[in-house]
Amino acid sequence: MHCQLKPTTIQDAVNAMRLGDSPLKKGRPKKIPPQQTIALATHSMMKQIKATEGEASGINMIPLIKAMTNGTIWEGKFSAKYAWRRAHRDHPEHFFPAKSISHDYRRAEWLTAQNINDWTDNHKKYLINIHFVKNEPGSKCE
Repeated sequence: MHCQLKPTTIQDAVNAMRLGDSPLKKGRPKKIPPQQTIALATHSMMKQIKATEGEASGINMIPLIKAMTNGTIWEGKFSAKYAWRRAHRDHPEHFFPAKSISHDYRRAEWLTAQNINDWTDNHKKYLINIHFVKNEPGSKCE
């Protein structure tokens, strides 16, 4: 397979400082940030683990999607139903029926070393930001 470039393609990439990046995809840009679709998929999976909350269906999740974008730059930029469909399409592995996977398996899948590291890193940043601790070895805040 070969790719034909227009004469200005390389010059445009140089001017936009995109040298070494993959070419831009054709079509309109995505409206929904990827962080939101993974957050929705993960929340849906965790909601189904907690038996008291019931199934994470679209009708239950759409108010959550609206709340996630309320007061942000994403408010009103896309429909909540579209975001829910997009989360399903981008992360199908998170949307198994609740009874098809055991709770122990889901908990083990959720508690990865990366997730634990992310949690502790975020808590560290929070404690530093509120001046509860300093980011220096062996120092204490008074």
